[in-house]
Amino acid sequence: MRARLSTFFQYFFYLFIFLVPWQTSLMFRERTIGKQGSLFEGPWEYGKLALTALDIIFLCIVVSGIVWIFATFSRSELTDKVKILADDWANRCIVTFALFAWVSIFWSSDMHLAALSAFRLTEGVCMYAIARYAHYDHIRVATACIAAATIQGFLACWQFFTQEVIANKWLGMAHHSSQQLGDVVIENSEVRWLRAYGSFPHPNILGVFLIIGIFFLLYLVERINNKKMIWVLFMCNVCMVTGLFFTFSRSVWVSCAGALMFLNIVSRKKKDISENHSKKYQRMSAGTLFAISAMVAWVSLSLVCAEPLAARFGIGGWSRLEQKSTQERVWYIKDALQQIHSSWYKGIGIGQYTYEVFKYDMKQNISRPWYLYQPVHNVFLLVFAELGIIGLLLWLAMILILGKRAICILWERKRVDGVVYATGGIVLTMIGVAFVDHFFWTLQSGILLWWLGYGFFSRNISKT
Repeated sequence: MRARLSTFFQYFFYLFIFLVPWQTSLMFRERTIGKQGSLFEGPWEYGKLALTALDIIFLCIVVSGIVWIFATFSRSELTDKVKILADDWANRCIVTFALFAWVSIFWSSDMHLAALSAFRLTEGVCMYAIARYAHYDHIRVATACIAAATIQGFLACWQFFTQEVIANKWLGMAHHSSQQLGDVVIENSEVRWLRAYGSFPHPNILGVFLIIGIFFLLYLVERINNKKMIWVLFMCNVCMVTGLFFTFSRSVWVSCAGALMFLNIVSRKKKDISENHSKKYQRMSAGTLFAISAMVAWVSLSLVCAEPLAARFGIGGWSRLEQKSTQERVWYIKDALQQIHSSWYKGIGIGQYTYEVFKYDMKQNISRPWYLYQPVHNVFLLVFAELGIIGLLLWLAMILILGKRAICILWERKRVDGVVYATGGIVLTMIGVAFVDHFFWTLQSGILLWWLGYGFFSRNISKT
């Protein structure tokens, strides 16, 4: 019975990771935002309430996990384990942070939206706990993530070549095209190019997921000796790298490059001199093959797609859309600072940001189109605005405790393990992206990726 429950729990977890990219949901509340009765009124993207397929699988994971725990451990054993978990300062910060998010419902303007946002955060925290403490197979987790990322890479390639995302309500995919106003595109004076979405709501979060898949692939290459599997992973790598290119996500590219540079510097200082020459040569050959394939694919794509790449990086001058995007980000920062100033100590309530900005505009008799009611593109400012200085300090404490622990443990080790390299790269990339985007706080898939990444990394740096 206990073995069967453990098996159910693990396979639900692998399925959950595989399905993170898909946005299948049942909507039970949709509202508009903007001045009522005017042309500025439109759908409120961040005010929707929905039950997703991931919510159902999450509940299955929680139920099977709880039943297995009570079937396996006695009351005294459970008490001892809870005491051990409570002694970890990172866990204290995370649990307090989640509880404070629930408490913030009481001063939120839209309590239903706040409750759903707090539930989404709790989902992420539970995934952190599972990723860090539960019993599962790392290889299968990596395989599930690589399989999902390969599918997303293929979708990204197809979408860029066809310049269209086909709508599918069962998969939670909305329609996008290069000619549709409001979609994420690159343009110059003559042409518009649609950036690849995959099945995600935005190209940037697709880029992060593909980076996660690539890092897990690097870990898997180190653990597998089967040549056929190496070639399968090679093809997956090319697909994911190509899809990553078609996202044209500068924030993800730069954050990933910075993470790789940092990890390579640390790795060079932690060479494992105990490895035998043949094993070292084998790993070096596989790693070199994958690095060269990624570089060749990237250079080839840069030559073929020179025009959109030049437009994206402002070569020859910034396009109208790039200038507009920069201006809007400045507006969003001003909005965030105003919200922080109005309630800096306890925040405006989780999930309330765009609604509170709208309320402020109505008081000041300011009109703006519905699509400009966006969260500030910085997770740290967004946490500060919604949960105040208390929430921000707890959020930063969690990151700093994990960072300090990673530095101390890696300093004592002779080498950087493949799984530490992979999960460390994921966390560093996510932190970089969090400074220039908001989806790790506002979108379910982004929230889950953030907490899963932290859970995997925390698990592997805690090993002695």
